[in-house]
Amino acid sequence: MPQRIRVDLGGRVEEVARPFPSPPDWRDLWIYALLIDRFNNPRQPPRCPDWDRECDVFQGGTLEGVRAALDYLADLGVGAILLSPVLKNCQHDATAYHGYGPRDFLTIEPRFSSALAEARRDPSLAERELVDLVAAAHARGIYVLLDVVLHHAGDVFAYAGFGPVAPWREPPYPVHWRDESGRARRDWPEPPLDAHRDAAVWPAGLRRNVFFARRGNHFSLPDIASRPAGDFVQQKAWATDYREDGRFPVRDFLIDVYTYLVAKYDFDGFRIDTFKYLEDEFVRGFVRSIREFAASIGKTNFFMVGEIWDTEETIAAYLDPPLQRAKTNDMLRSEAIDGAFDYPLFYLLPEVLLGREAPVELVRFHEKRDKLYDGVSGSDRDPRWFFATFLDNHDQTHRYWRPDSVDQDSSIDQLTMAVACLFCWRGIPCLYYGTEQGLHGAGDRVEAVREALWGKPESFAASHAGARACCQVSRLRREHAALRRGHQVFRPISTDRIAFGFSCQPGGMLAFSRVLDDEDVLVAANCSDSTTWTGVVAVDGGLDQAGTRYDRLFTNRDLTGSSSTSIAAMRPRSEAAPGSAIAVVGGRTVLPLTLERSEVQILLRRAPPAATRAVSVPVA
Repeated sequence: MPQRIRVDLGGRVEEVARPFPSPPDWRDLWIYALLIDRFNNPRQPPRCPDWDRECDVFQGGTLEGVRAALDYLADLGVGAILLSPVLKNCQHDATAYHGYGPRDFLTIEPRFSSALAEARRDPSLAERELVDLVAAAHARGIYVLLDVVLHHAGDVFAYAGFGPVAPWREPPYPVHWRDESGRARRDWPEPPLDAHRDAAVWPAGLRRNVFFARRGNHFSLPDIASRPAGDFVQQKAWATDYREDGRFPVRDFLIDVYTYLVAKYDFDGFRIDTFKYLEDEFVRGFVRSIREFAASIGKTNFFMVGEIWDTEETIAAYLDPPLQRAKTNDMLRSEAIDGAFDYPLFYLLPEVLLGREAPVELVRFHEKRDKLYDGVSGSDRDPRWFFATFLDNHDQTHRYWRPDSVDQDSSIDQLTMAVACLFCWRGIPCLYYGTEQGLHGAGDRVEAVREALWGKPESFAASHAGARACCQVSRLRREHAALRRGHQVFRPISTDRIAFGFSCQPGGMLAFSRVLDDEDVLVAANCSDSTTWTGVVAVDGGLDQAGTRYDRLFTNRDLTGSSSTSIAAMRPRSEAAPGSAIAVVGGRTVLPLTLERSEVQILLRRAPPAATRAVSVPVA
């Protein structure tokens, strides 16, 4: 039954509904993604003194540390936090800081608690800290998403003759299960049910060979897309296709586990890891079951987004057909995830903003995407509006921002320009932790981008330019519905007022509008880090009215506050003489702009007062 709980917010007590109801529309929010172990610990510094070096063991971030930073996140304007997996991993594995190798599916990772030794003796300590974290987030109006792993468990057994990793093969391998110390036991070809709780997997009912694929490393296949998925290197794949007595016991168990987590911890949504390696029937059953349970407790818009690291066409195949079927079948609609992480955009948008690809490529990108999803009715279920867009994440070897030591100011402008464009782009922005604080890790491994943020001097400084940009543009998203739900329209530009088009050279000008009803918010970004851009942007011809202007709401060259500068829309003559300063092609209305290097401006169209507004009457 719904209840009200009291949450202490550092001297101020708030009452919060539990279960916490879903937001009406997830497009109204933006997401902050973090690795618990690498985010914050108010009790001690990171274990590695060089907090930003490539560290592949636990640094010491805690659930309590996330809770301690909630006011900072609320001030940024965060609408939801995405937590890395929280289930208990193999305790012998010091490299399991990321949480993606679960071993005990009923226990929270004790290494994420504020007191490790106590949490190992009493698992309820970490559980209480997670409950408190979610409740404290809800009390601040912040939703909590959880990263869930359905494809695999941790390194719970070794392959006979190979060790933790074996080459992929069709028939299952014989295996040696690991005990609580991590030792592969030759006398455990099947794990004993009465072994230590930290041995093999938990609960004990999962300790059966047939529940695991046991086919070796999927990524050793020559063509990894052509065969059923095996292990994620050493992380052991579940046999979710195993059938017994007419049921799929592994699927049923995983559905029960994550239903239990929603019920106990009050999560608001899931990111589903390694989505494309799961059987379609399992995914649809999982999504339907979780969504139905969530709705039964008042979470009527439980959000589920898939990690589908692949091409535009592959992602569309996962998203579009279920939505097409959903037009006539409510049951099938309940089986479709809401969206996917936007890897195709990730591989292009940062390259354009850093001046390495031409802005016209983004226009072509959106044209292609729109054709792929042609026929999906209405934006309420249109996946194009529910892509989780991002600049960097935990699976990359470098972050978006790589500052130029010669020109630090220009580098910071590149960062704040990218944050503004991300927040204004179609979709749901997902900011990776520390990007707003200028983290710029780069290397040969993913650990390069998994810095211990709290080790950075002034790690949660609201004064950092990236944090200020997040705060200001986030406020604009809240104030202007067009930035959350509006159509995205690319705007032609011209430097000579004669030839109009989209920038075809790297380091060019990117201009687009988000349009909803009569609200038009224009975003203009100069992707050159060396030259000023001066020219005009073509805007809607219907704006050719005396007195129409654009108010500049934001520029990353002034992060002390919003600018109220107004810029008049230029009204072109209906006929232009050859060589005229203003070229008119079909009666273009244009907006003159000057942008410094790596500058972004966000502008809002302001119609003239009604008394002076011109009225156009069609002439037959």
